[in-house]
Amino acid sequence: MSLMNEMIDNVKKLVKEKQFSEAIIQAESLFGYQVCDYNLFMFTANAYLQTEKYEKCYEMLKKGIDMKPENRTGYVGILKLYTDKHISGNEEIRKYVEKLVNLDSKDPLKIEAYERTLKNLYIELQDFDSLSQIIDKDPMIVKELFKGNFLSKMSKDFFVTCIKKRGLL
Repeated sequence: MSLMNEMIDNVKKLVKEKQFSEAIIQAESLFGYQVCDYNLFMFTANAYLQTEKYEKCYEMLKKGIDMKPENRTGYVGILKLYTDKHISGNEEIRKYVEKLVNLDSKDPLKIEAYERTLKNLYIELQDFDSLSQIIDKDPMIVKELFKGNFLSKMSKDFFVTCIKKRGLL
C-alpha cells in the first residue's frame, strides 16, 4: 500500500474514531498533494460537518459529486445541510436535490420527502414555475401552501394555477 493510501485510510480511521479535528488536519495535508479520492472527500465532509464548518463540508461534498455523480451520498449530504439550515438555498442546491430525485426515482417515500424539500426550496427561490409542476403531480400541496405567508410571495400566474388546482376557478 502506498503512503498516500495509508494516509487516506488514517483520515477515515480518525473520522470513525470521532477525532474530527485531527482528521481535517491530515486531510488538508493530503489535498495539498492534489489527492483526489472520493472516500477522502466524503469522510472529510463528515469531519467538517461534525466540527460545524458547513461551507467546507459543502465544498467537499461537491468535489465528491464531481468525481462520482452517480453516487447519491454527496447529494444526500447536501440535502441534509440544506434541510438542517446549515446552508441557504440556491440554484446549485436545487440542481443537486433534483438530481437526487432522479437517482432515487424508484423509492416513492424518498421521492415524496425530496419533493417536500424541493417545494420549500422553490418557495425560497421564488421559482413558481417549478413549484407548479409539483402541484400538477399532487394538487393537495396547494392546501399546504395556503398556510403561512406564502400568498405574499406568490406571482399572479401562480396564484391562478393554485386556484384552478383547488377547483375554485
